[in-house]
Amino acid sequence: MLKKVQFGEKGESPTINRFKGIKAGPTVISFIGTGEILTAYIHYRNGIGYYHCFNGICCDKDGSPKLKYIIPVVCYHIKDPDTWEIETGLDPSIKYISANDDIYENFIKLNESGVDLNNIDILVETVDEQFQKYQLSPIIDINTGKPREAVWKNDENMRNFVNSFYKNEYQKKIEMSIGKVFKPTEFITACEAAKNNNNNNNAPSSTQGSSRIPQPPAMKDDAGTENSTAVENSNTGEASNEDIPFEGASSEDIEGLYE
Repeated sequence: MLKKVQFGEKGESPTINRFKGIKAGPTVISFIGTGEILTAYIHYRNGIGYYHCFNGICCDKDGSPKLKYIIPVVCYHIKDPDTWEIETGLDPSIKYISANDDIYENFIKLNESGVDLNNIDILVETVDEQFQKYQLSPIIDINTGKPREAVWKNDENMRNFVNSFYKNEYQKKIEMSIGKVFKPTEFITACEAAKNNNNNNNAPSSTQGSSRIPQPPAMKDDAGTENSTAVENSNTGEASNEDIPFEGASSEDIEGLYE
């Protein structure tokens, strides 16, 4: 559906952005609430992408789903990277972390170390951007020497923005943001379409005067890295059901970290 906007105005995103840590600079986040974490069982298929398990033919085709913990977080704009002071004049971003068991366990250990994840700001340092591995530590208040209370909860404008967005946008859009939702018949149709599209893309060129069929380009993973050793199903050309790496950092991920 088309909608006119004024120049400079930004359109409303149909999905919630997934958190992606970047090596270019640490990120400061805060939990919206430990009671708001969801679990999702996700498959991945070439040509379709991520989709929710529906306990049927999806598991026959793509194996056991991956368990993900979906954690809603506030991502701040950083005013001073020396003290991790937050720019309170700008609305933060509301994103979700798609955490595997290791990441989720790290959050649990941090919470068990004596800090309350419901009420602190967390410094996220990314040690592996492709597979999203983090080092987590509480931001320390320079005045008290204790973990800093979550800035957004102590600023009225930020608190109102976060609570409103979470209630009216996040909860409405999160399921489709994580992966496609299929009924069994819809999934079969999507698989056929992906297979046909793959066959068309791999069809040999009929360029006149060329007697040699060129080799297909090396496959690329989600991060854009060439990967000529991807495991495929010999009959269908489907990718294995291992964890799919995240995309590489884009300018959108970096923009706004520091003001």
